[in-house]
Amino acid sequence: MVVRLEPNDNYPVNWDLYDLVNFLSGSPRLEEIYIGDISWRMEQVSFSSVPVVRAPLSLPRLRYLSLTYSARATESASHVVEHLLSRLIIPPSCHLYFKARGGPRNINQVLLESVRRHVACSDAVSHVCLWITDFSINQSIQLVFPKGSLRLVFAASPFISVRHTEDMLDLLHSFPQLFTETQELRVHYSENNLLRKLQPSLPAIFPNITALSLVPFLVPGYSGHASLTIGLESLTEPPEGERKVTWPALDTLWVSVTDKRDATQLETALDFRALRGHPIRHLTVRYNPRKKKGKGGVENKVPSFAAALEEHVKEITLMELPSREPRREIDWMVRLPERYGLPSAFHRDWPSWNI
Repeated sequence: MVVRLEPNDNYPVNWDLYDLVNFLSGSPRLEEIYIGDISWRMEQVSFSSVPVVRAPLSLPRLRYLSLTYSARATESASHVVEHLLSRLIIPPSCHLYFKARGGPRNINQVLLESVRRHVACSDAVSHVCLWITDFSINQSIQLVFPKGSLRLVFAASPFISVRHTEDMLDLLHSFPQLFTETQELRVHYSENNLLRKLQPSLPAIFPNITALSLVPFLVPGYSGHASLTIGLESLTEPPEGERKVTWPALDTLWVSVTDKRDATQLETALDFRALRGHPIRHLTVRYNPRKKKGKGGVENKVPSFAAALEEHVKEITLMELPSREPRREIDWMVRLPERYGLPSAFHRDWPSWNI
């Protein structure tokens, strides 16, 4: 069973969280819950003074819980999610999506703390995906736990996207124990400066990465160019004062190559690691095909840079993308491994959202 609560101007919903829990209590077999911008009445009630009228509601079949709301006050910003999670028993396999508009800058840190308090098996993160953009109102982070996951959205004006990159970095620094065993990191980015601001801290935050994806977001009509060169800096520049490579356990890399310069920089990075005893063994390359006539007039679909890259890796997978990607498919990167049959290193249950 699926429940969607999406109020609009003609049919506003003015509930407090007890109304919501009472509503959900009638359907303990719920599997998916999507809650839109309900006008919570939390400002009218002191959170600490409201008695618990019943035991927490168990939703053992719940697979997806999405909550989007506007935080009109600092108190309500954190109490909405905290109060909801304290009144529900959510299985550890559930995928969570929280988007709080407004509120304090550390709102997502507070939400993550609430999840860790109330959802079992959320004390370690195996996979992390970062969305770093400057043309969209939303940057986000997805944390994949041993069984479920959490997506947190940094919702704000694109004019302060730098601030939200800083907030994302603060969140990562605030929970170092979560990421000590993280194995895969995906970075989906559209802007070089934002990535460069975040990137120097990533090796220390995620010391045991074995698979890294650097996927620029190519936007039709957008003049900016997300450079692979910036993304590869973390592979070719060791930490300050050290001679070792970053991410010594890294053996799987997924990148996008858009021009000859990208291919050259990628080859340099592969050679750099191989010479230091930490080679990339599995390489996946996403590229835009430019079909050329080869010998005998036959179309050559293999990019010219492929042969040079093959000399540096054990396995290479080429992804020939269509001329246009679905613009509204916000989780296109999450779905690519299945769509293109990528190597097993990328076949993880990365939950996708289309909200």
